[in-house]
Amino acid sequence: MPIPTELPDIEAWLQDCLIFQGDEPAHADALVGFGKLSASEHIDIYQRNYYARLLNCMREQFPALCFALGEELFNSFAHEYLVDCPSDSYTLYELGRCFASYLENSRPDRVSLWQSKRYASIL
Repeated sequence: MPIPTELPDIEAWLQDCLIFQGDEPAHADALVGFGKLSASEHIDIYQRNYYARLLNCMREQFPALCFALGEELFNSFAHEYLVDCPSDSYTLYELGRCFASYLENSRPDRVSLWQSKRYASIL
């Protein structure tokens, strides 16, 4: 795969680097480290800061839910949401627009709840 040279391709590549943690990003060898840190270590720093900022925004958008769940549990749910549903908007205002439906659809008891309602309607 050639190294991206067009701005939209470079932006998409950088977003992938920030969102998909753990794997060495494609074209990482094209990056140059600075000082004592390698290019991958620099990307790791950006990844952590990227998610820290997005989690802060999510806490600001959903303060009551954050209070009810506690910050640690809220951050866990919000981080999963951000990984599974990365924002496609240029504004942070839209960041949590699908969070409620994401939480509803990812409930561990969703299947058992559906089954109990179904069986209750049969009886």
